[in-house]
Amino acid sequence: MENENATFIIANALQLLPSWLSSFPTS
Repeated sequence: MENENATFIIANALQLLPSWLSSFPTS
């Protein structure tokens, strides 16, 4: 199901989000 695939992609994105944020300057 595409809905299931979208949920999987979103879950991965949320897990990677902290890594993306830490790679950018906070200030």
